[in-house]
Amino acid sequence: MRLDPNKVHIWLEGTELRYRTDLEFFTDVTLWEIMLLRIISICYFGARYTFTAADQELAYQHAFGRAKALAEIGMHFSGMTTRRPPNAEVEMAAIAGHIDGGGDFCLGTSNIAAAAKYGVQPNGTMGHKMNMVLNGLHGIVYGTIRLIEIWTAAFNGDNGTALTDTICTPFFYKYCFGHQATFTFSGVRNDSCDPFVYCAMTREHYRRHGIPTKGRRIVHSNFADNSDTIPILRALNREYGKDFWLSMGAGQFFMPFPEGMMGLNIVMKAVEAQLVDQPYEFAPVPLVKRSDAPGKAVGDRGVLQAIETELKTYGIVA
Repeated sequence: MRLDPNKVHIWLEGTELRYRTDLEFFTDVTLWEIMLLRIISICYFGARYTFTAADQELAYQHAFGRAKALAEIGMHFSGMTTRRPPNAEVEMAAIAGHIDGGGDFCLGTSNIAAAAKYGVQPNGTMGHKMNMVLNGLHGIVYGTIRLIEIWTAAFNGDNGTALTDTICTPFFYKYCFGHQATFTFSGVRNDSCDPFVYCAMTREHYRRHGIPTKGRRIVHSNFADNSDTIPILRALNREYGKDFWLSMGAGQFFMPFPEGMMGLNIVMKAVEAQLVDQPYEFAPVPLVKRSDAPGKAVGDRGVLQAIETELKTYGIVA
């Protein structure tokens, strides 16, 4: 499927980059948003720094060492560097480094071109945007259930990992992730919860449904790049590695940046959605992501507060 660029409108509003799209949110948008963010990141760093072969070698060695450290503690990982690299050649070198350093513990890369070049698995996980849109149009219970139905149909039941925190993981497990979905998804993705709390909560959910956890994946994609990462992952693997196949989705963890510069924390979230071509006219509805961590909530404050009230009626209190 090719992107029609005439359906994407991008402009600057002050210092903010704005966009509008006439695309189908759960097909076309997913295909182009990562590449747009990638282009922004590469242009940002390219305007401020001239990358050389030395930077590529540094990237390889940096990623090799990080990947080797993960392998030594028995932690599987996927390289998620596609969205915000500083430079395309530097990213390719970092991917080669984490593949070589990780060995069998490297599950692949989100960069499809690199996956083809190095003969590894291309991979990714479910994002927030589709769930946000469906929640806004259909409510947080049916919207999330509808997401699972659409996802299952699209992938013929080979569902991969489910993202649990668009509203919050306790809500997702209790009201949306039923027995059939829990069985057909290979695992879940933690984007914002304390990893030990998340693993305990997930183990209880599988036990409640009578589904063995052995071989089920938990992908942690919310680790910061700091000195605590390896010790925390080691302790996590020691406590829950016998129950789950734990892995880490790592992006900037593998990516060195020029001295004095930091990677861009750039994301793209839907802010409103509207039903079109309906018998009745519907006004756009605001979209939100509550998240497991209050600091990661995005969207209209009034809608977020209304969701807090609704969650209390379901017996879920932050």
